[in-house]
Amino acid sequence: MLQPRSKWKANHEAGVILHALILFCCLFAINVYLQIANSSYESDFGAHPDEGAHVVTALMVRDYLAGGFLESANPILYAKSYYEVFPKVAIGHYPPVFYLIAGGWLLFGVTVHNLLVFSAIITSLCGLITFLLGRLFIGRVWAIGAALMFTLSPITQRYTSVFMSDMMLLAGCLLSAAAFLRFMQHGRRVDSMLFGVIASATILTKSSGLLLAVVPFFALLLSCRIHLIRASAIWIAPVVVLITAVPWLVFTYPITSEGAMSDSVPDYLEKSLPFFSAAIVDVSGVLVVVLACGQILYRIIDAIFRRRAVSDSEAVMIALAIAGFCFYLFIPAGLEQRYLLVIMPAFYLLAFKAFQDICLRLVQALGLKSRCGLLLHLSAVIVLSFCVLLECFELRHKQAEGFAEIISAVGNSSGGINHSLLVVSDSRGEGAIIAASALASCRRPCEGIRVYRGSKTLASSDWLGRNYSAIYNTVAGVRAYMNSGALQFLALDEGVPPEKRAGYYGLVERAVNENSGDFMEVGRFPTLRRGGKKSDVILYRLAGEGAG
Repeated sequence: MLQPRSKWKANHEAGVILHALILFCCLFAINVYLQIANSSYESDFGAHPDEGAHVVTALMVRDYLAGGFLESANPILYAKSYYEVFPKVAIGHYPPVFYLIAGGWLLFGVTVHNLLVFSAIITSLCGLITFLLGRLFIGRVWAIGAALMFTLSPITQRYTSVFMSDMMLLAGCLLSAAAFLRFMQHGRRVDSMLFGVIASATILTKSSGLLLAVVPFFALLLSCRIHLIRASAIWIAPVVVLITAVPWLVFTYPITSEGAMSDSVPDYLEKSLPFFSAAIVDVSGVLVVVLACGQILYRIIDAIFRRRAVSDSEAVMIALAIAGFCFYLFIPAGLEQRYLLVIMPAFYLLAFKAFQDICLRLVQALGLKSRCGLLLHLSAVIVLSFCVLLECFELRHKQAEGFAEIISAVGNSSGGINHSLLVVSDSRGEGAIIAASALASCRRPCEGIRVYRGSKTLASSDWLGRNYSAIYNTVAGVRAYMNSGALQFLALDEGVPPEKRAGYYGLVERAVNENSGDFMEVGRFPTLRRGGKKSDVILYRLAGEGAG
């Protein structure tokens, strides 16, 4: 029979779990609603240049787990055969954990809705962890407010509406922060090992997870326990990372290095500092930035100059915010707002903490009674949340539509299901069409519309489009290739901005205009791109040998 204290503890833990489940369900409902409001379920997977690649790679892993291993026991050979039909496989450029988890989820069903529900689940998990970490140093009411503001923020909406690995990177960083917080509180080897395991999984989700390497240093410095660096237990975590994650990074470095900008660190910093400084204000608002940065600066002064320790939980959040922001300032991964996603929960929690401290000082100055505390806290959270929403809330519509109809049109044409389609577009258009082809196929990769990317078959370049080299330099060469018998259809995307059209685009356009007899127009398909730009993709059936 349980003792009274044990029974109370069990009931308390059950209550915490129940409240966490309720909050998760509420956050999930909000995320799905925002996806619907942002037209995510009616859109294609081309809102970001890498989105199509993530979809195709997750499908590849799913198909391998579902029986593809029986066709090819070697996963590398299977990936190569998959790439031949759906040439947007990204594993190697990106680590495998995101695809393993997403592929496992897709075993329950391969649909557009299932892919987006997966994104909503990961975002809801991030919101829940934000609350659980925040309640340790600002209380439940304030933590709920911060978690809701994170969920409603424009950048969170955008990356819940797309199928990308950034939100899972954030989930890994938050879980890693929670694991290191446990180590700070208990100093146990098992907690250090847990931190190392989760950090390794985060790095193997996206290599940007390496930013976690400096979180312990900043957290211990702010909590005035830097002497723990000398403890043997803390070094278990880097050993785990060294064994489990580093070999993958070393093995794939020749591939992943293509995705990095070629600028030197000083040159990159000259561009990254103004970009990310402006971006953080754009995605979270001036009020949140001022409050969060003020709180960070205040706590740093407290810890370093006044020798007053910051609470463990707040120290970890400050460390995550500093590590995340500085990582992208110095590492030339690129200039995109999505990289700030990793620091957004910490920023919201610290902003709410700063406002909470202001309110507490106000209570003390006015001499208010403690029984008014809850009402004051609730009112303050509502006021701050309202101000944050008023400043920066807006729906972020997913703008990638019309590409899947091209695959439907090709599939409905006579001549069987194993058609070949050359796509002349940019990375967004190519990715959207290839992802649509993969989703439409019932037996991947054996059956389906085989897609050829103009950027790979008519030219060559690296992951970022650098070192461009044309394979065909004349209209006659392009025409000969398209009539070689390998292709049945051509999709020419007029939505590619003129300044971003590669050299082969003009050659293909001239080949079509000068040899109209070789190209029978099947139809024009209206598309919607980022920025609300509307245009057409023209689908041609080749009248030469490829039509056979």
